[in-house]
Amino acid sequence: MTKRLITLFMAVCGISILWTAPSGAQERRTNHLTLGVDAGPTFGSIDGTAANIAASGDYYTSSNLSFGPLFQATFTGDLTQIGISGQLKYTFDVPAGSPFRSNVQAGLGFVHANNDDWLGPGSGSKSDTSYLIPVGLGFEYRVQSGVYVSTTVLQNFTNLDNSRGGLWQNSLNLLFGIRLPL
Repeated sequence: MTKRLITLFMAVCGISILWTAPSGAQERRTNHLTLGVDAGPTFGSIDGTAANIAASGDYYTSSNLSFGPLFQATFTGDLTQIGISGQLKYTFDVPAGSPFRSNVQAGLGFVHANNDDWLGPGSGSKSDTSYLIPVGLGFEYRVQSGVYVSTTVLQNFTNLDNSRGGLWQNSLNLLFGIRLPL
């Protein structure tokens, strides 16, 4: 049920991005840094549903294109998972006067997980490190000049050694946060 709701949310995000009309940038973003902090649930971690905290820095090389680090920390009672990646983000401009912006992003990095009950209760602690490929969609709403609230759906692809096996172990993050252009 949860994955269906998130899939529906991602479809709505994608459709709204396609309907967003390109226009001139509403504010000067080129050569500026935007810092962000997000929090929310992670569905499908190696220990089930978990809490996630993320921090990002987006340096805009043009009014729409930015790159920068994304740091993610995921926690449950047994799991500590830390990931860092370099993200490339494209932010769509919206019609003049609209406080909304949408974006798509993708990145590449590493993730390290430590789980006290890796293969189930009483199985013992284990750690693993893997690649991390975060791909996502997001929305930002300008509350006032220089302050945005945001929602991001982020799909993380990894190859952490887990009981399900296979090439991909993925998790879905639904993050809510704030963005502050510097």
